[in-house]
Amino acid sequence: MISMEIPQKLQTEYAAVIREEKKVKAQKELLKQQIEDLLGQESTTIKTEVGKFSMVSRASWTYTPSVRALLEDVEILKVEEQERGIAEKKETYSLRFKE
Repeated sequence: MISMEIPQKLQTEYAAVIREEKKVKAQKELLKQQIEDLLGQESTTIKTEVGKFSMVSRASWTYTPSVRALLEDVEILKVEEQERGIAEKKETYSLRFKE
């Protein structure tokens, strides 16, 4: 790990932006829910001056016990390959910040 200092101003600005982002996300979710309530539970698109608002469906599946068992077997095989060094690991780095 590299040892270095992050300037105080940069720390403070970053933390402030994170707090503002949380507020904006909460406001967005509230507005989204209001629009979804207006549009209802059907596929539809409304074009407005600011853009298109679309209600779209997304399917999810529930599988039989036999398929779920096979999926569990695959997960076990994946772990085994990781442990034996057969599986290829790709690592990426990104900044994480907690208050």
